[in-house]
Amino acid sequence: MLMRSPVARSGGHGSVRAGGTPLGISATMGAVVVVIASFVAAAVPSADPGLRLALVAAAVGGVALVTPEPPALGLVLTVAFGLLNGFLVNRLGDLSWHGTADLARLSVLVLAATCGLVLGWCYRRWHPTTEEKNGA
Repeated sequence: MLMRSPVARSGGHGSVRAGGTPLGISATMGAVVVVIASFVAAAVPSADPGLRLALVAAAVGGVALVTPEPPALGLVLTVAFGLLNGFLVNRLGDLSWHGTADLARLSVLVLAATCGLVLGWCYRRWHPTTEEKNGA
């Protein structure tokens, strides 16, 4: 029998915020969003790598906006960079390091994630849920 306590639990793989989504679900849903964005970016000609990166970064930023858990976002960032490097920069999932070019790509992804986290935190801070307004 599954029960959700209104008290936030912490630690472990199944950590849950009060009334929130489990960490594994957030990470999985974020990874699915990034995979879909990678498919869309793969349709863009390889002659335009900036647009490919922008599409994946937008997906990471969007996931960060709605996912307030940095550990879940770390997993999503790992998936995003692996897909970007292995399929959008290289071919057939071949992961390799391209020096400063990969460092720049990774920096763009981290910046998108950071901006999404900050904007999401601000929104949740200034627009509390009905539960939080009622003191529950």
